Amino acid sequence: MSINNAVPGEDKAAIQQNGGETMVEFRRKKGESFESFLRRFNRRLVQSGKLLEARAKQRHSGKKSRNLVKKSALIRLKYKSQQEYLRKTGKLKEDDFR
Repeated sequence: MSINNAVPGEDKAAIQQNGGETMVEFRRKKGESFESFLRRFNRRLVQSGKLLEARAKQRHSGKKSRNLVKKSALIRLKYKSQQEYLRKTGKLKEDDFR
């Protein structure tokens, strides 16, 4: 997304393909105040759905690698066995465990 107010007088929003991503470029109308331009930009940004898409991508984490999944599973098993040992020996109460 880019705001380009260097070329006044043009009203249309240009849509470009940029390496698989869609870029939307807004230009300021001739004689248009910055506040009204910003309001128009925000309205079109919300309507295009790019803002929701960007926010969804922001928090998305990719798939974990197979080695990372195995490593975390081993750590869980080790922790679980330690907890079970402590519970059986009486060093950990059942209420604390849950």
